[in-house]
Amino acid sequence: IQVVSQQRSPLSVVLCDYDVFQMDLAPARGLLRLVDFGETTFCVAVAAIIFNPLFWNLVARWEHRTRRLTALFGSPYVACYCLGFVILLLNVCRTVALSFQESALATRLPLTATLYLCTEM
Repeated sequence: IQVVSQQRSPLSVVLCDYDVFQMDLAPARGLLRLVDFGETTFCVAVAAIIFNPLFWNLVARWEHRTRRLTALFGSPYVACYCLGFVILLLNVCRTVALSFQESALATRLPLTATLYLCTEM
């Protein structure tokens, strides 16, 4: 990362005194080459990351508007506990999907790249 001089082009994007367009993105490109975007574990992990907060928000807003879960379970406390349990279960599924993706990536990541990444951070 290079510090930008005082003269900036009109198209430059500045982030904490660094011109984003002048950053060296070679390490990021190297990491992106290691990720197989068509791999099943990657797609499942991305879907879980996107689905979980979307599910929480939609179900919570639906319950707040309609009180259907409360009517289904007979008590707002039981409905809240059941929804919390489902959310925790989805988090466990997301974590398992991410760990499978990380282990698949670790098998493709050479040891020298791992050591380089650890020393650079």
